[in-house]
Amino acid sequence: MPTSSSFNTRIFSPYIVLSGAPSSRFAITLKQGEGYTLPATGITFGDVLRYDPTNGYTLSQANKEENAEVVGIVENISGTNYTVVVYGSMVYPSARLAEVVQGAAGGVDVLFLDKDVRGGLTGTIDLTTTSEKIVKPVFQVAPHGSYNGVVINYIGYKTGNQALVDNENALLSTGSIFYSAPGTTPGSNWIRIDSDVKVIKADYPDLYEIYSDRNGPIEEKIVISSGTVTTSLVNEEIYQLNGGTRINQGTITSVDVANSIIYVEKTTFSNGGPTLNGLMNVSNALYVSANTFSASSSGIYKFTIPAISSASVPTQNGVSLIPYIKGYEISTVKVPANLNITTLDVDGNLAVGALTDLENEIISIKDRLTVLESM
Repeated sequence: MPTSSSFNTRIFSPYIVLSGAPSSRFAITLKQGEGYTLPATGITFGDVLRYDPTNGYTLSQANKEENAEVVGIVENISGTNYTVVVYGSMVYPSARLAEVVQGAAGGVDVLFLDKDVRGGLTGTIDLTTTSEKIVKPVFQVAPHGSYNGVVINYIGYKTGNQALVDNENALLSTGSIFYSAPGTTPGSNWIRIDSDVKVIKADYPDLYEIYSDRNGPIEEKIVISSGTVTTSLVNEEIYQLNGGTRINQGTITSVDVANSIIYVEKTTFSNGGPTLNGLMNVSNALYVSANTFSASSSGIYKFTIPAISSASVPTQNGVSLIPYIKGYEISTVKVPANLNITTLDVDGNLAVGALTDLENEIISIKDRLTVLESM
């Protein structure tokens, strides 16, 4: 379902692994006490799970958008260990399957997230009313081998008063950790984190909500209003003064001469008053060696995503997997080849082919026809 930064997922321990026949399924192992919360009671075989940043793992439900997120379906529970199938083949409890799969040939075979039962699936969606409802296909009945179906976790959407297309790659949300075999990458929106990495705050605003500026070096962007910015400033220390004490100090890593911008790295960060490494106060002078500068603005440009400890990285067939973190969602809307519309209201210009404003073009043609008719 559509998400905002308030619904970001921060998952550090679950490992995605291949199991069963080659590429037949993805499953994660959830364990109590590994830095995230699992309910002590209330989860059973066949339950659909989601991750809540505040309350940890909990049961999904199609009653509203944030509750309709899905990580996967619980297939097995052993003590405090939960096997959750994220995608692909699984054994769904036959008793629960019998409750929702009805009919013979042509009967229900695609199951949707239930709006009334937390963690449940349903075989029917009531589309007879115009009230808003969430439709999220999660499981396909498909007996094969020892399995009786496939977790599909398709894109969810709203129907009724409003239709919203869910984000692509719905299996994992922004901030999730994925372990990939060497030589493969999960996608362009994933960041490799087997070592610390600094990323641009504006490019990854949702990740900044998770990590902020507490996990390693930050890079500050300072726009200079007076003083000459030159490449000779690179690697120099920049600071301000509080009495005779240097504060807000850091090392200049690069400069943008044309735009009078200085980029400063600060190895640790605290912005709670006069400190050795807070953000620059643009009301006060800045000093670099014998040079004095004034600044018009200052702010965090890059922040650090800390590396996953090598001790916690899983292996597969004796090979250490590589950790990635999902940086952002890729949203797509697919338009069919033929689209029939009864009424179309356009707030702005409607472009068709080489025409950038169809309305004005029609008005122009109409005016010319009026002139011709009057001749």
